[in-house]
Amino acid sequence: MEAGSTVSAVRSTKVLIGDEVRPALITIKDGKIHNILPDPGASAHDGGEVLDVGDSVVMPGLVDCHVHVNEPGRTIWEGYWTATQAAAAGGVTTIVDMPLNSIPPTTSLMNFHEKLQAATGQCFVDTAFWGGVVPGNQLELRPMVQAGVAGFKCFLIHSGVDEFPHFHAEQEVHPPPAENGGLPLFWTSAHKRGFAFPDVVKLLCKEPARLCRLDNQKGSLMPGHDADLVIWDPEKEFTVKEENIHHKNKLTPYLGLTLCGEVKGTIVRGKLVYFNGSFSPQPLGQSLLINQTLNLASL
Repeated sequence: MEAGSTVSAVRSTKVLIGDEVRPALITIKDGKIHNILPDPGASAHDGGEVLDVGDSVVMPGLVDCHVHVNEPGRTIWEGYWTATQAAAAGGVTTIVDMPLNSIPPTTSLMNFHEKLQAATGQCFVDTAFWGGVVPGNQLELRPMVQAGVAGFKCFLIHSGVDEFPHFHAEQEVHPPPAENGGLPLFWTSAHKRGFAFPDVVKLLCKEPARLCRLDNQKGSLMPGHDADLVIWDPEKEFTVKEENIHHKNKLTPYLGLTLCGEVKGTIVRGKLVYFNGSFSPQPLGQSLLINQTLNLASL
């Protein structure tokens, strides 16, 4: 099977189901997890292609809720094509793009539409979007919520870019922690500190999905959720080299570092977007517009 293929089922002797690792066959239908069968020798219902990954670990794809893609406007820094390829190579199946560093920033409905247009046809993983709160844009918040932003970010000190001024507020704000760096970078440190696979799923999949109001479709292996999976070898070591750095600029403090936990494949809604070092020929990710249940009267 090659990158870009549609996967009907994934078979492994090590599927993380709840807090247990056991053999299973995950069947996929219309981009969703259809069933999780305890017998890995079972056949997919629709007779399609089964991806047998042997004893590689299969678990939910990661959700990275703090990503600065910088497109449009600062694509010399980063862009959707390379940012989402890097995400896929790290086992991330969903990113949530921050509202600043792009020009214009995502602080109005018009700017949000410009951001969506820039992302269209360029994303190898699914992409949601944060809106921004800046002085004077109060009337833009409700329209952005209705248009599908995941939530809002603001600064109480200078943001670092002039087009995203900081917001003056009397109330202290506690931002949620962001998980980033990809699965191998996290696992290299985490497993030495006693973290287990369920901890990884909680911290890098379930909780970020909940934070972004995507937990009804992302972050868990269960029927009805998107078939977003990462296939990886937690014991395989590799050295970070320029050729396996996929973001636009190859400067990284991790160059030459030996990491533990190699990502073999990344599946987004049943599509194999990354497999054995290769990407799908075309981007297969989608823009995610969040169906908010917030009390709009408070905006």
